[in-house]
Amino acid sequence: MQNRTHIRFFVAFLSIKALCWTIVPALTRNILPLDTIEAIVWGASSNFGNGKHPPLSGWIAEFFYTASGYADFSQYLLSQLLILIGFVAVYFLGRLFLSRTESVIGSLILYCICFYNLTSPEYNVNVLEIAFWPITALVFFRAIRDNKLHQWLLLGVCAAVIMWTKYFGGLLLFTLFVYMLIDAKARSRFLAAGPYLAFALAGILYLPHIWWLHQHDYLPIFYAIGRAEKEEVFHLGIYLIKMLRLIPMIVGILLPSAIVLWFSCGMINGKLLWHRLRGKWYGSENGGKFLLTLLIVPLVVLQIMAIAGIGVRTMWYQPIFFSAGPLLICFFRPWIAQINWKRFAGSIICFALFYLGLFTTINLVHSSYRVHFQIDEYCRFFSEKIGDSDKKLILMGDYWCIGLLHCHLPEHPVAINAWDPAWEKDVDQAFQQLKEDKAVIVFVDNMLPLLKKFEQRYQLQIQPESRIFSGTAPFDKPDNVRLYYVVLTKENIK
Repeated sequence: MQNRTHIRFFVAFLSIKALCWTIVPALTRNILPLDTIEAIVWGASSNFGNGKHPPLSGWIAEFFYTASGYADFSQYLLSQLLILIGFVAVYFLGRLFLSRTESVIGSLILYCICFYNLTSPEYNVNVLEIAFWPITALVFFRAIRDNKLHQWLLLGVCAAVIMWTKYFGGLLLFTLFVYMLIDAKARSRFLAAGPYLAFALAGILYLPHIWWLHQHDYLPIFYAIGRAEKEEVFHLGIYLIKMLRLIPMIVGILLPSAIVLWFSCGMINGKLLWHRLRGKWYGSENGGKFLLTLLIVPLVVLQIMAIAGIGVRTMWYQPIFFSAGPLLICFFRPWIAQINWKRFAGSIICFALFYLGLFTTINLVHSSYRVHFQIDEYCRFFSEKIGDSDKKLILMGDYWCIGLLHCHLPEHPVAINAWDPAWEKDVDQAFQQLKEDKAVIVFVDNMLPLLKKFEQRYQLQIQPESRIFSGTAPFDKPDNVRLYYVVLTKENIK
């Protein structure tokens, strides 16, 4: 009976959470988040890649956006559905080693981690990873445990999906490989055909993108290298700072979850806690090693990258902590049996209200043109500049500037991110159509260098103009941004 109550709370909480985090951003933001707009622009093209990531995130974003009739709320809903899938996948991952109630607690406790609440409205590749990483880990462990052909094939599909999502997914695959090396039972699977079939299937499914990478000189790989911001480590002090900064970050991320468990379980026996810290903790025989590997290996790899002078970004940690919930349950398992469910549920609800209130307050009292942009004025301004034309309308420039127009102009014109080298052929085709008087190009950007480059390359005769647009929160002064624009027709070609 208790199990049913806990499952009902689990389902109800996740449903209400998804609903609230869909409605509140839709009401407190004027426009979609930056990464979401970028994903929609990617998805509107038929390319098998772009200059930053594999194409899956864009395809999913564009599908939801068009299916909803170009409604912004669809992207918030999409993001919350993916987060919900992540919670459910973690629950089933926990069920491999824990009871129903323990698995519910291990999944819900993740809500205390900021990646599952404050950053969740912004649909991007990292949100997709929050859903796909635990699913892949779940399928992998079942394949190791049961060694059935269909499970290994399913693992191959999952491996391909996470690589179609983001190249960072390779870190999870490396982590699973490490586990196969350190666990005796998993290591024995190297003698079976399953792992090799999974690898072959993943490779076949990933082949179209590999071919696209080859055709485009591996542009996203070089982007990722540049994004990492290679730095020099000059002396021991900097080296030690890079080596040690991981610890407070992990503590800061996991501390709220640990506090909730401590509060819900009441007083914790210090002697038993010491045994847990010494490694004699429950779960080592029931998947604790697997859960610990899922968390530690990615963190160690990122720490090594940081020590090596690579600027590791916080967003890279977003999918990594999915195993932390069940892992904490394994750690606190002696006390979970005596957990006060009302305290636990109340704590989770309090955290939910706090995060939702914090998100709402920030959007109401802090102006940002990235959040409160006057989109109606923006679209009306450019509609007047374009006028009535039967020619094809092409948007070009910075993906945020043109993405807003692509999303909100009635005709949803083609948008080309002119800063992305992967779109170079699209840029050439667009200017060829301009030369043939078949298209009108609207160029919008927040700086001029790219336009000057095009002016020389395509023999253009132009005079760029600028306009200040703003975004204003209800209780703050406006935040302004100057955008440069030009409407190109055949007459602009020398």
